[in-house]
Amino acid sequence: MIFLFILSGLWLGLYLSHDYVVYGIISIFLVVFIFYKYKKKFCIIFITALAAGFSLSIIKIDNVKDFYKGVVIESKENYFLFSSSFEKFYVYEKANDKEVGDILSISGEKIPLNFSSIESGFDFTNFLNDKGVIYELDNPSIEILFKTPFAFKRTRNNFLSHFSTYNKPLVSSLLFGYGEDSFVKDKLSSYHLYRLINAGGLFVNAFLFLFAYLFKIKLDDNKAKLCSYICLLPYFVISINKFAVFRVFLVQGLLLVNNFLLKKRFNYIEILCISAIWLLIFDYHLAYQDGFILGYLISIIIYFISNSFSFISKKSRAFVTALFVFLFFIPFELEYYHSVSLLSPILTIILTPLFIIINTFNLLSLYHLPLHGVIDFLLGGVSSFFINININALLINSAPLPLVVSIIYELLLLLCFYYFSIRFKPFSRPLALIVTSLLCLIFIPIKPYLRDQIYFINVGQGDSALIISKGRTALIDTGGSTYQDIAGECLIPFFRKMKIYSIDYLLITHEDFDHNGAKDSLMNNYKVSNVVDREECFPLKVGNVLINNLNPYAFTNDRGENNSSLVLDFTLAGQKFLLMGDASKDIEKAILRIYPTIDCDILKVGHHGSNTSSGFDFIKTISPREAVISVGKNNNYGHPHLDVLNTLRHFGVVIRRTDLEGTICYY
Repeated sequence: MIFLFILSGLWLGLYLSHDYVVYGIISIFLVVFIFYKYKKKFCIIFITALAAGFSLSIIKIDNVKDFYKGVVIESKENYFLFSSSFEKFYVYEKANDKEVGDILSISGEKIPLNFSSIESGFDFTNFLNDKGVIYELDNPSIEILFKTPFAFKRTRNNFLSHFSTYNKPLVSSLLFGYGEDSFVKDKLSSYHLYRLINAGGLFVNAFLFLFAYLFKIKLDDNKAKLCSYICLLPYFVISINKFAVFRVFLVQGLLLVNNFLLKKRFNYIEILCISAIWLLIFDYHLAYQDGFILGYLISIIIYFISNSFSFISKKSRAFVTALFVFLFFIPFELEYYHSVSLLSPILTIILTPLFIIINTFNLLSLYHLPLHGVIDFLLGGVSSFFINININALLINSAPLPLVVSIIYELLLLLCFYYFSIRFKPFSRPLALIVTSLLCLIFIPIKPYLRDQIYFINVGQGDSALIISKGRTALIDTGGSTYQDIAGECLIPFFRKMKIYSIDYLLITHEDFDHNGAKDSLMNNYKVSNVVDREECFPLKVGNVLINNLNPYAFTNDRGENNSSLVLDFTLAGQKFLLMGDASKDIEKAILRIYPTIDCDILKVGHHGSNTSSGFDFIKTISPREAVISVGKNNNYGHPHLDVLNTLRHFGVVIRRTDLEGTICYY
């Protein structure tokens, strides 16, 4: 238990600076529990590890130099991560040819990371921060001091060249942990099966077992395991950046040392904890990364469950283990997918053996066995499965849980299974009822019915707004991007966070791509009941909200696309809203002629803050209290224009921007 206490203390200490209250309470609870349940020395060890973890988390190294000398620690297609004097840097390089292990000298401006992000989308800045990368070296001048003799990238690319273009991204993801999007990857993600791609540990263990089984024909058990481990070393070297593979190799290596040199002094859970402690000492930022958290958590949980339910049959134990893992990972599912798939456990059981076979063939082909055609055939079968069988994913939607709620839920779940394992029904049954009730509260869509809301969604350089009233929904524009699917990466995850299962009305203000570019993807992948595309549709009633179009030229094309934009006026939660689309100053003048007394509380600024809109007289007349500008960070258009900002400031209007605040909500 001592290593589990060290790992728990170190882990908690690293998170303590993230939330002093929550993790502080957990730390105090564990200190008291260990003090009364175990020996006092264990309590001292736990507190020492806690202090060590906290000390590591608050150490900040920030040196500014003319030259940074260091080593490449991760290399991708258009960037690499560089470690120098205990600092890590992001370095952009188009068609990057650097290899892990290259020693470089780089001169460049050290600036904070500042990548754009969209609502519910992948946040690259946070991703790098979790790796300990806070700064970028901008405009780098790179000198290679030492070129590693191991051509990792070239070896991987040569291997992948044997596969079809269609299957190459998935094979790359399965073996090496990176790859472009593909149909199968998208489908696996939509059914919450993406862990099958990232389950490198499962595949490597299967491969080790296969090799060990073959070697046992001539060798004893330990020697067979050692030989299988040695056979996999080349794969470990070229996939070193895939953490799941690294973790398995470390654990298996420690197990071999334990068996050969230490005469099985430590059990499996101790070896697992020792490997985790070593990794955290080597790089404590691993504690914040999903691969480390999920990899070790699931291994520890399965170990304790399998040893706590010895009184039930193996089949029942497998079911209990699968149920607990499914329930335990609900907060993680909500964090990553904003929904829970009830079909995911069944599909995981069905597809896991197939993916073990596929990845075993992948590894064998890496050792020059001619199996590429077989792999293409198997992956083609997987594609056909998803193409020809329309499976209802049975998704239950919810936003990510607050940290406190997640911890309470996990604690109640652990207590429930603990009392079930000791067959203490007076506690296990009430706890099971409490956990079930909590899950109902998490997933029942109450908020869409309780209050009227409007969200100006951060879709980058584009427009999209969602109205919710009495459980009814209207989406105004979809946004659009040429390099990412705004519907799949932004809108649909956001709807799931809001516990919305369908869009009642879709309104497209006009046909510019940054307003309707995601329309087709949204309609193909989400339920949209009605598309509002005729003048007769107005006024449109959505719950308590009555939406009017004020642009008399909205359904004509003789004045240009922007001037045919819908201009929407409605009252929501006692506030008057005016959404200008991309309407120009000419349309603003026309609206003032027709509605000379028009005013509003909240203005959605026209054309993303371009100086073609938001005229001085128009802003003066409508006198908004706040103005929302939907705009992308560091966009190429110079939006919002300084003239528009000055006009708004002149009239004391509070300016709110999606590029600075993210999604903006009124209710």
